[in-house]
Amino acid sequence: MAKKARPGKGSFGGARLPVAGAYVTRSPRRWLLGAGFAGCLGALAWLGASFALGDRTPVSPGPLSSSHANFEANCGACHGGFEAPAAAGCLACHGRVGEGPEEYRYAAHYAYRRPAPVAAGAEAPTATPAAARAVGRELPCASCHAEHGGRRAALTRVPDARCTGCHAFGSFGGGHPEVEVIRDGLRDDPNLRFPHRIHVAEVTKRLGLGNPERSCLQCHEPDDRGRGFRPLDFDRHCDACHLTATSATPRLPAGDPADPARPGVLTLSALQREWGPGVRWALFTNPDEVREAGGTVAKRPVYHEDPWILENLRRIRATLYGDLGLAALLSTGVDEGTVLAGGDALYREAIATLRERAAELRSLPGPEVQEELRRLEELLAVAEERVERGEGTASTAPFVPGSGRQPGYAPGLSEERVMELKRLALDLTEPCRQCHVVSDAAIQRVQKDQRTLIRAEFDHRAHIVQLPSCLGCHGAIPKILAGEPKGEDDPTDAAETHNLPAIAVCRECHTPAGASSACVTCHQFHPGRSRHAGLVVYRSAAGD
Repeated sequence: MAKKARPGKGSFGGARLPVAGAYVTRSPRRWLLGAGFAGCLGALAWLGASFALGDRTPVSPGPLSSSHANFEANCGACHGGFEAPAAAGCLACHGRVGEGPEEYRYAAHYAYRRPAPVAAGAEAPTATPAAARAVGRELPCASCHAEHGGRRAALTRVPDARCTGCHAFGSFGGGHPEVEVIRDGLRDDPNLRFPHRIHVAEVTKRLGLGNPERSCLQCHEPDDRGRGFRPLDFDRHCDACHLTATSATPRLPAGDPADPARPGVLTLSALQREWGPGVRWALFTNPDEVREAGGTVAKRPVYHEDPWILENLRRIRATLYGDLGLAALLSTGVDEGTVLAGGDALYREAIATLRERAAELRSLPGPEVQEELRRLEELLAVAEERVERGEGTASTAPFVPGSGRQPGYAPGLSEERVMELKRLALDLTEPCRQCHVVSDAAIQRVQKDQRTLIRAEFDHRAHIVQLPSCLGCHGAIPKILAGEPKGEDDPTDAAETHNLPAIAVCRECHTPAGASSACVTCHQFHPGRSRHAGLVVYRSAAGD
């Protein structure tokens, strides 16, 4: 309070206002400073006690998500002091860079969705130069996966801005490019001859289906999760109509593919006399199935993966190319793209075949044979270890006959002899060629997995509820179901065409006001476990 004016000091102004006897000043409030200082000391003491007791919630910006809830009382599990979380803390649980396929690195992000390997750090065709440079400067995990948002926070719901910083696509409704398979008219050749019109009509008739669309589901069977479809299988889908008891090869000349004097196929009796690894099946085959007459031979009935056909085909192929290498251990032929996409699977198949042949030799007496078997087992163990480490699985030479050689065929073979052997292979596989592609005396491997939507994830189960008809998206199929005649420029009736919808069909539902149109709805940054084999190929090709 201000002091009262003392009398006798006079007055001021016409109103004769009294003049104060002292200066007017505010009362001292030192007690406020003391109270604030005491409060700060109390807060520091409380924080110190909390840290001492292991409680970090007073300085936390919010509760952790349910995935990391057990770390809430241990900030040091992610943070070093008061610093932002480092990637090393995340990788302690989610994987370590330098181990396995390294799926959490930027380089893996650009590689695992590509159909063929690329060099380490190469720019992806859909990435900006800034994205390519980012391969060399990894960002912390927390830059995309923000924590402390509460128990119900979804760490995988990364905002679009994290993606569009490198991929200049804009929004899904406007800037996103057309699906590549539609834009470029890509065809995914499965090495299978399959006209849909014939099969849809036959299945609809056999099963008495009122709706022809139901015939599609007889072959396209949903997998256990309903996201996609199970691979086609001959025993489940084909043998009711194909390779029945009446199937047979044409009459073929009996002889030896390696003998120019009497070119032909080996009879069953010749294979039985020659018994060795890989042809033990000949001892248990019904001789009435391979009929010899007048220097010719025919096989009836023909089975799927018929061993007599495959063995003779291998012999023809070996005559064409000389040393087949590991290709001799495969039942089918492969091209370079198949090796690059799944080289480790080919090595595993070759190793399994070698183990089967070693088992056939194990019953033979003699120390020499047993010593060779011991050495073979050692080599197989080394080969399996190399496959596990992903070493050399992208090399095409062991599986593609003629790789690195010009012109590729065995020395001394005339052009006429080459053509003769190829015609023999085509005649031998006449029943197989109803469905399979035969090239260079080899039945080409069927590609069972789709290789078109390689940069996106699609869940059929989530969509079939909204669009209960397959034709809601696959608009090109009605022409097939209706039995319209196939034109020369109509690709919809080929097995290598997936009849996928354009992006405009997706935009009918995925809008800002409708179903989610965020990048992470369809795309993932980190590859799943099913993509590990592709990353192994990538690392091998990159020289890692």
